[in-house]
Amino acid sequence: SNAYGYSISAPTTVTVLEPPAAAFTADPTAGNAPLTVQFTDNSTGNVTAWLWNFGDGNTSTVQNPTHTYATADTYTVTLNASNAYGYSISAPTAITVLEPPAAAFTADPAEGNAPLAVQFTDNSTGNVTAWSWDFGDGNTSTLQNPSHSYETAGTYTISLNASNAYGFSVKTEVDYITVLEPPAAAFTADPTEGNAPLTVQFTDNS
Repeated sequence: SNAYGYSISAPTTVTVLEPPAAAFTADPTAGNAPLTVQFTDNSTGNVTAWLWNFGDGNTSTVQNPTHTYATADTYTVTLNASNAYGYSISAPTAITVLEPPAAAFTADPAEGNAPLAVQFTDNSTGNVTAWSWDFGDGNTSTLQNPSHSYETAGTYTISLNASNAYGFSVKTEVDYITVLEPPAAAFTADPTEGNAPLTVQFTDNS
């Protein structure tokens, strides 16, 4: 105290921290299942704890986690960045997980005489956006369900590459199409003339 009746306390230090501001990036944000995503914390402020919600029932407290999505779906991810005095929740980011392509096909007919017109049917599963056929005779197609005519006798191996922007699947059927030489009738007769009664031997040359 002094002559005027008041006192001054010792100085006190007050610490003011930057508040958390949650933010992050994800790479990739879309792809085929199983999809492994790297999450990178871009939060600002005084952040001392991270709580990730991956949108599939799983969480993490790691600052920069990786997470694998096993099932195709769209997932919403958020980050809660906090310290002892408050928290911030990031804007959500969508992760799109697609069914991987699985190539499969049938052909009708699979055998016949040349020229043989064959209808191919795509039976692939998953998220398929592009088809690449190899008919085994030097010809190809990018149609989903192409038809193709085989002009020459032989056996042909068929391959289908079913894909999307994130991956592909190849199905190959070895010697799947059998093309036969068409019948060509021909014969000889001996003799071709004579007195009745005439016995003639016919020989098939087809």
